[in-house]
Amino acid sequence: MLAVTPNRREGLAAMVLELQMNRAVLYGLANWFSVFAFTGGRVPTAQWNLVATTAYLRHPAAADSLSTSELERYRRLVQTIGDLGQTAAGPRTLKCRHSLGDRFGLAASELRIVTDALEFSMTKAMEAL
Repeated sequence: MLAVTPNRREGLAAMVLELQMNRAVLYGLANWFSVFAFTGGRVPTAQWNLVATTAYLRHPAAADSLSTSELERYRRLVQTIGDLGQTAAGPRTLKCRHSLGDRFGLAASELRIVTDALEFSMTKAMEAL
């Protein structure tokens, strides 16, 4: 049992760090989308880090009391935001850009809430180890 605990703690710590890094990515995208809505150009995209989250979802630990459904929701929201950059190429009307910005805003808002809840849960799980 003692040999497993450090690995679980490291895995949880990696997920917390991943959430924090992705929070910075989201902050940058929010700034970029606010400019994009008015100026156009390429749809903002970013590289997300989901390695630790994916690894955990493959082998969740029931003792950690983390919600795998919330982790899946987190991944879906990241995918939703990522898919915005895959929209049809070409000139976009102001209405289209605002629509993309609104869709980003809704997903980003939900992602912030889920991220905060997950980070809190992961921190509590690490404290329990």
